[in-house]
Amino acid sequence: MKRIACWVLSWVVLTGLWAQKYNFVNLNVEHGLIQSQALALCQDQQGHLWIATMGGVSRYDGQHFTGFSMNDGLANNICLTILSDRKGRIWVGTQNGLSRYDGSRFRNYFFSKKPQQNEVSSLAEDQRGRIWCTVKGKVYCVDQGKIIKADLPKDHDFRQVFADHQGQIWACGPKAPLYTLRKGQWQEIELPTGDKEPHAPFRLYSDPDHNLWLLTRGGVYRRKKGVYEKFNPPGFAEMVKGGVRRLAFDQNKNLWLGTQDGLYQVKPEGIRRFDQSNGFSQNVVTDMLIDREHQLWVSMAGGDGLFRYAGDTFEQYDESTGLPTSSVMSICRDSAQQIWVGTYGGGLARLGKNGFETVRLPHDQAGAQRINSIITDHSGRLWIGTEGLGLWRYQQGKFTQLLSAKDGLPQGVVLNVYEDRKQRIWVGTPAGIMRYDSGRFEQLKAYTFFSSCFLDIGQDSLLVGSTSGILLLQHDRNILRKQPDLLRKSTVICAARQGSKVWIGSDNGLFLWDLNTNVFKHYSQKSGLPSNIVYNLSVSKSGIIYAGTGQGFAQLTFDSNTETYQIDNFSATAGIPNWESNQHATLIDRDGSVWFGTTKGLFRYHPHAPDAPVPPAEVILQSVKLFSKPLEVGQWNKGLSPGYHLPQQLRLPPRKNHLSFEFAAISLRDPQGMQYQYRIQGLDENWSILSNNHKVEYPNLPAGKFVFQARARNKNGRWSQKNLNYNFEIITPFYQTAWFRGGTVGFLVLLGIAIQSFRVRLRSRRKRQMALLRQEEQEKVRRRTAEDFHDELGNKLTRIALLTEILQNKLGPQQPDVKGIVSQIKENAVQLYGGARDIIWALNPSSDNLYEILTRIRDFGVDLFADTGIEFSCEGIQDVYRGVVVPIDYSRNLIMIFKEALNNCLKHSQAQSVTFEVMPNGFQSWRIILRDNGKGFSLNTIKKGHGIDNMQIRAKRIQADLDFAILPIGGTRLELRFSLKTKNVST
Repeated sequence: MKRIACWVLSWVVLTGLWAQKYNFVNLNVEHGLIQSQALALCQDQQGHLWIATMGGVSRYDGQHFTGFSMNDGLANNICLTILSDRKGRIWVGTQNGLSRYDGSRFRNYFFSKKPQQNEVSSLAEDQRGRIWCTVKGKVYCVDQGKIIKADLPKDHDFRQVFADHQGQIWACGPKAPLYTLRKGQWQEIELPTGDKEPHAPFRLYSDPDHNLWLLTRGGVYRRKKGVYEKFNPPGFAEMVKGGVRRLAFDQNKNLWLGTQDGLYQVKPEGIRRFDQSNGFSQNVVTDMLIDREHQLWVSMAGGDGLFRYAGDTFEQYDESTGLPTSSVMSICRDSAQQIWVGTYGGGLARLGKNGFETVRLPHDQAGAQRINSIITDHSGRLWIGTEGLGLWRYQQGKFTQLLSAKDGLPQGVVLNVYEDRKQRIWVGTPAGIMRYDSGRFEQLKAYTFFSSCFLDIGQDSLLVGSTSGILLLQHDRNILRKQPDLLRKSTVICAARQGSKVWIGSDNGLFLWDLNTNVFKHYSQKSGLPSNIVYNLSVSKSGIIYAGTGQGFAQLTFDSNTETYQIDNFSATAGIPNWESNQHATLIDRDGSVWFGTTKGLFRYHPHAPDAPVPPAEVILQSVKLFSKPLEVGQWNKGLSPGYHLPQQLRLPPRKNHLSFEFAAISLRDPQGMQYQYRIQGLDENWSILSNNHKVEYPNLPAGKFVFQARARNKNGRWSQKNLNYNFEIITPFYQTAWFRGGTVGFLVLLGIAIQSFRVRLRSRRKRQMALLRQEEQEKVRRRTAEDFHDELGNKLTRIALLTEILQNKLGPQQPDVKGIVSQIKENAVQLYGGARDIIWALNPSSDNLYEILTRIRDFGVDLFADTGIEFSCEGIQDVYRGVVVPIDYSRNLIMIFKEALNNCLKHSQAQSVTFEVMPNGFQSWRIILRDNGKGFSLNTIKKGHGIDNMQIRAKRIQADLDFAILPIGGTRLELRFSLKTKNVST
């Protein structure tokens, strides 16, 4: 007790200090909260904030709320307590039962058949993963889906179960003893004693040092090593009149107290109260939570919804904190290090120990209180430019008017005031420039334009902003010859120097002018600025550029790796609304804090405020859509995942290849400040450009197996601890598979072969048809020729033979010579007629078969050897040979060969018998043999007159083999072998 009392003796109660609005952000039904009376809070493993309300449960991801109610399966809409277990499930204690949400659906547990006996007031999870709850004063355990009533020694009215840092369960109630569960046994713990009776706790907490804190009706106690110490610093009882209802400890071990009339923060240097006067509320605090980004969340009764406190990074000042009006036009610090603020319509305000004090110019006209610009010169004097009442100077508590409309100041309006390095004062007006030097004012008559800002560039150079870009004055002459067209067409509003670089703010974005290279770069909303209208600029000692725009504030930080400036915007979720800034309303203070003036108040940003930055949580996938529509269960998937209902084992048909993904690393502090990279492994080689975009669409994905990946980085440059990996597949179309390609190639090859074969067959068919046509035509010609030849030549030869016979009969014996000649004529005519008959026979198409040829040769032999005493025989001629078609050249040459051979037998062989024999010699091949039993002959002594050479020539014409042999027993043998398979026969 003495130690804690000594510790708090040094505390100062801070309620007497000047008021300011702290960095609280209120979220309510207009932002998506399901109901305005928030009762309990928890945060799940993915970083979502869950809020139990009187109208259901809300899940918050830093940007959007998702609501759950009885329509979704919740046991009851009045939700009293909420818990996220180690498996990621959400447990909700309602007025009528316990609900468990596994990400897909609710499962409800009831402890009594009477609805009024199912009110669950608290939840806790022990080290074994069992869920403990208090239900109408009784303690229950839910273990593997089974409800087990706790076997407590006595039946008391327990209102809370609590799990300490070891997962050990405690049970308490305002009228009950304090119990803890150790080794399966409930043990009663001694309570702190009050004046009359022990103080039973209605709420238990654990601090970062694992000490137990008890909230009782008799005060706040800390139990350390079994010893109780009452928390009662000086002035605490007077300040905290509503009674402490909730506790929380932040990352700096500061204590937060939620009461019935506001919020308190206990720090080593004092106690701060937060209520309606400084940005909070005076309603009842129902729960508090420190999230993993070290922010305090406070749920409120009375319809105030939810508050978030992001630390001391931002402070806000407005009329409720002493400003004469909320429209802050300019800011400066005087020689006494006091902050001065120029407002529009409220005059000047000076920040003192007790807050802002209004300082009005000594004039009754309204224009005197419309301050456009204020600066402090080298002597500590304050220069004030007004809208309508000219230029004023403040020194030693006295105001002096220096310029007015009477002095030639257009309409008495001063747009801006600036002191250069030569200690000259420059005054910008709507119609020109005035300069104060050596105690007098001078009008620069060469320049009659709207002059909006000034900035020193060199010893003798001054940058001037106008409605047509910039000028660079040197000895009162503009020496700037070239500037970008976009800058020349822009109204320049502000400028700031950073070494050899000049930043220029305009109504067309931000320009960066490198004085060394004379190169301009342009930044706009497309580059990441919150607005294209840049009203003010300031540069910190660390090189950070702060820009006040038409829609909030941004900071630009140089990234040495990419040699570019990274733009980060301050968002409403980070504690500063996107309000419009004003032209001269910025100042970097001595401690590095930045003051921003807006149309709705004054902000102070502490970039070096104590904060323990945490890396972003794992990146989670929030939606997968096909052609911008969510997929149903079983729609090319094996089911939907819990939570965001993502398709599992997604396998899409080839034409279903238009996918969009939405993902996020849950940040409750500054989701807009989170930047992402993504890619599809198997499709993209590199990560995408780092950007704030957390939605991506792939309109025409190829076939294959892919992994969609995403990662996140916060403003501190820390990457997410776990990247997103989502597997899916676009089924390869059958026409792209290997078997189809191989089959197609094979089919095309076979098709080519078939086409070629068909073309060959077609050509062969055409050839056969043409050959058949030619053959038919030839047969017609042959038949007609044979008929004509027979009619003409045969008749003439017959007539010659008859005439010679008549002439021979008329000649007498006295003319033997003449009669002999006539006899020769008759004989030649008869022979010629016989030869002609052979030609006519060969020309007739009906003779084009092997049977007719062989028969013709046989008949010739019979006629030749008749009446000669030589026996002629023929063997092997069959009727089947009628079907063996023989070309005309074959028939002619075969007949001539064997006519010659038969004639030779008759003339030279002196044979008694001659045999003509035909026999097959294989497929479409034959042997024709002619033999006699004569005297034979020697091939070496054969004379050409015998016609053997002619026979050999004719055999070659039909590609036949002709052999002669002398038989051992006497005689001659001639053998002809030929085949009809070969069609190319020479004539």
